Amino acid sequence: MNPWIEHVKQFRMKHPKMSYKECLINARKTYKPKKKEVKKGGKLEKKTVKKKVEKKVVEPVVVEPVVVEPVKKEKKKRTKKEKN
Repeated sequence: MNPWIEHVKQFRMKHPKMSYKECLINARKTYKPKKKEVKKGGKLEKKTVKKKVEKKVVEPVVVEPVVVEPVKKEKKKRTKKEKN
């Protein structure tokens, strides 16, 4: 399971009267990211794991204006029964 979620669960067990949202906010203060061990030249080095975020480039879209003509309403002819 995700180390952050495990930390939040443990924090919540220690503070059962807090809401989940409050636990998330307060657990952030006590959370320390796990270190990942990496072999480099025969030695084990600890390194913090960081996720890479790719930036997406969005090109602007050119939209041409559309002319909309109003719709004419047709009048219905009433019969004598409908008029009364």
